[in-house]
Amino acid sequence: MNRLLGLAACQLEVIPGDIEKNLENMASQIKLIKYYSPWVKLVVASELIIQGAPDFEALAEPVPGPITDICAGIAKENNVYLIPGSLYEKKGRNIHNSSPVFDDQGRIIEIYHKLYPWRPHEKTVSGKKTLVFDIPEIARIGLCNCYDLWFPELVRDLVLKGAEVICVPTAAGTQDRAQEIILARAAAIQNQCYIVSVNGIGINGVSSGGKGYSLMVDPEG
Repeated sequence: MNRLLGLAACQLEVIPGDIEKNLENMASQIKLIKYYSPWVKLVVASELIIQGAPDFEALAEPVPGPITDICAGIAKENNVYLIPGSLYEKKGRNIHNSSPVFDDQGRIIEIYHKLYPWRPHEKTVSGKKTLVFDIPEIARIGLCNCYDLWFPELVRDLVLKGAEVICVPTAAGTQDRAQEIILARAAAIQNQCYIVSVNGIGINGVSSGGKGYSLMVDPEG
């Protein structure tokens, strides 16, 4: 059995509210990734890379919806499993910070709703469960979102469910990013797993995607 996982992270500038441009930039980056590294099977982008952080009530849309339809096409065209960061999902009367997972045929196989929104600044509704998914015969992947990483019991739950790699889309634009780097390394060491923390970038920090400093951490930190 081939147990090698080709994994890529998209650290891109996020333009708040410009959904078309952000999608275009993400699609172009993934095409470049596959051109130079055709063995990549999983691509992870940063939190809210498509819509940006502000104006969540105006930007929220259903899932499936126009944004996820485009993401599905990107996944299928590039033959990758895709976590396009997260987006504001309108679900009935609630709005979630949601991370859809697409398989390499462009199908939504899972949707993770962020368990720990960053209060009081993030006013989305909390999810109810953790999430793992399989890339058949290669790896079991865990998924959480930004501030979730600050709760060690969440990461431990993912590992107990078999996660070998935990993806953490992030939009950290404050001084907390330095602390998150330490938390990512500690989580990998404590749980003997791989952590992929993907942060966005932008000139205005938190309002434009984050401060960057994305990292992939092995079980030795």
